[in-house]
Amino acid sequence: MINIPANATTAQIKSLIIKGGEFKFASNVKYKLTDTIKIPSNTKINLNGSSLRRYHSGPLLRLVDSKNISGYGGTHDVTITNGTLEGMNGSAYPYSPNSLLTMFHAKNITLTNVKFLDIPGCHAIDCCACKNVTIKNCKFEGYYSVGNDFREAIQVDYGYYGGLPTYAKGSPCYDMTRCDTITIDGCSFGKSKTFPAQYIAIGGHTIGCDNKYHTNIVIKNCTAEGNGGKNGTDTGFISIANFKNITITNNKIKNYNRFILVRRVDKTYDKDSNIKDKSLQKNVVNLTVKDNTIESHKGVAARWGIYCDVTLADGITVANNKGMTEESCYIKGKNLNIKYVK
Repeated sequence: MINIPANATTAQIKSLIIKGGEFKFASNVKYKLTDTIKIPSNTKINLNGSSLRRYHSGPLLRLVDSKNISGYGGTHDVTITNGTLEGMNGSAYPYSPNSLLTMFHAKNITLTNVKFLDIPGCHAIDCCACKNVTIKNCKFEGYYSVGNDFREAIQVDYGYYGGLPTYAKGSPCYDMTRCDTITIDGCSFGKSKTFPAQYIAIGGHTIGCDNKYHTNIVIKNCTAEGNGGKNGTDTGFISIANFKNITITNNKIKNYNRFILVRRVDKTYDKDSNIKDKSLQKNVVNLTVKDNTIESHKGVAARWGIYCDVTLADGITVANNKGMTEESCYIKGKNLNIKYVK
């Protein structure tokens, strides 16, 4: 165990953590970070009730990656627990939008009891081409909007240039890898003392041209109070784009423009972000929505429950969701098993 002292500078923290191992920050300290902290494989970080505060334009934390990684061959076996990652420092917005935690081609990542505070116009977590990611008992509070309200607090994205344009187009890392086995359990989403809630809590908004899917996504036991739908009707608690085998259960939701939005395929992208024709993919396969509670709706969407205007959607099961009526939903597709609570 390496203890990080209360007076550690950004440079000192970077030089320690880049070596990997087990780290414990001093208790209840607000660390001012002036550069991205890069985290390698086999690393455990206990924030110990402290806050890491972003005073620069890049991601606050980023798992180590490179232009040559592919599949799930990046950083692995990382745990972050018990503290706050803060994007805005409680002041006026001073930086370009960026994520608080970026991970690319990573696997076996666990985040527990972490608060993501005042997300600066981007994602709290950018989960791109990753496998075996567990986000448990985390809080997502506050979002500074710069007109990009399509961005999710937790983004599930694939390995293409537009997702993380760090390296040159054509680099091996842009291989269209999708996420697999992502679990979001017992998390909360809402406003902070300074900023409103993010318009979309979880999901994705871009679609690859190769008819592949993010697979095995579980969203359960979460609570969320949204901020309506500023950006037309294209927002909601969950935004589905290329998901297969997704279970959404035992969540309690209020004040979102929609509960679940299954995105239509207006355009698709290749690995270098070139726009391609519409794909014939089903966009969502094997979606189960059960035992959720929708307490209230806020926004302009008439169909605020589940909106799935995707004819090729395949295998949607809806059961025992309190507060979500047939009139609130619009669901196309085949192999539908829909039961509304009267």
